[in-house]
Amino acid sequence: MATETAAPEGMSAAAVMKRAREAQSLEQLEQLCFRCEGCPFCSLCTYKIFGYGNGHAPIMFIQTNPSREEDECGEILVQDAGEIFDFLLESVGMSRQSNIYITQLVKCMPLFGRSPRKKESAFCINTFLKKQIELIAPKVIVTLGSLPTQTLILGRTNLEDMCGRWYKIGDTWFFPTYHPASFLRGKMVYFRNIGLEHFRIFRAKLDELGIDPNA
Repeated sequence: MATETAAPEGMSAAAVMKRAREAQSLEQLEQLCFRCEGCPFCSLCTYKIFGYGNGHAPIMFIQTNPSREEDECGEILVQDAGEIFDFLLESVGMSRQSNIYITQLVKCMPLFGRSPRKKESAFCINTFLKKQIELIAPKVIVTLGSLPTQTLILGRTNLEDMCGRWYKIGDTWFFPTYHPASFLRGKMVYFRNIGLEHFRIFRAKLDELGIDPNA
């Protein structure tokens, strides 16, 4: 649910980080996010987009940051990219109403709608995303695009080589794939088929792990 950034009682980066470490629920963490004034993005975006879905979901999707279109409406994965994401989910018998959670590294749209630099995203990742992962404790994390993949699967950088393959870190399985927006560029049919193949691999692993995404 979208919440405007003009929230009362804004909080500094230090105060938000301290309170975030102590948060016991996603609801507490979300309220801190809406009050956060920890970086320049906070005052320039229209909405802070914290996340969407089941707070105890076994499957988590993570993209980089809100796009201009997402910032305008306060929702995650909308318009053409959202349609492709829904198409890929439907191809494996899933939907946004499945037992999943969707979020992003950075909760506010970066300056000029560009992707955040690593140093710019560090505060949001360390304060909010890592705590989201801790609280949700997903069994599977799907990273959509380069920066989420590089951030969460340490020591590896080449997205093209990593996409469509599984990596296990601790008790969590990670599955990198391309962001749905990337399928809007280049040879659409070719990239769409790559997306479909990745999601088939993704669903096969869920079945192997005994995870029912629609339970």
